[in-house]
Amino acid sequence: MPIAAIWVHDTLVSYLSEEWRPEHETGVPPPRPAATTPEVPKPPDDPAPQRVQHFLYFPKAKDSKAVADQLSAQGFTVERRKSAEGKNWLVLATHTVSPESQDLDSVRDTLERLAQAHSGEYDGHETTVTPAPG
Repeated sequence: MPIAAIWVHDTLVSYLSEEWRPEHETGVPPPRPAATTPEVPKPPDDPAPQRVQHFLYFPKAKDSKAVADQLSAQGFTVERRKSAEGKNWLVLATHTVSPESQDLDSVRDTLERLAQAHSGEYDGHETTVTPAPG
């Protein structure tokens, strides 16, 4: 058997799966099909804005109200209520940022200082991706 007629296992399996038969053989293995790379989806040109919720806890209602009023004046959407365990007051401050914005770290630092100034605690944030319009 000539060297050109000996195929490696993977090549033979590939051609058999494409319905190649020995009667089609002319002595030279057919060219191997070009490997196709999966198409990677292109990121959207205008990334969707992200809704960010910040959680601040305060032991006293008056401190939570003062912070809620201050955040509301700064453009946050604010919800104030008793926390889940019923011991502290939760101030849930929500705003929208663009994904490429680097402001989230500075907002977190500001909210941490604000909570500490009112005997409270900043307990982190959650981010929700909002679908782009259209």
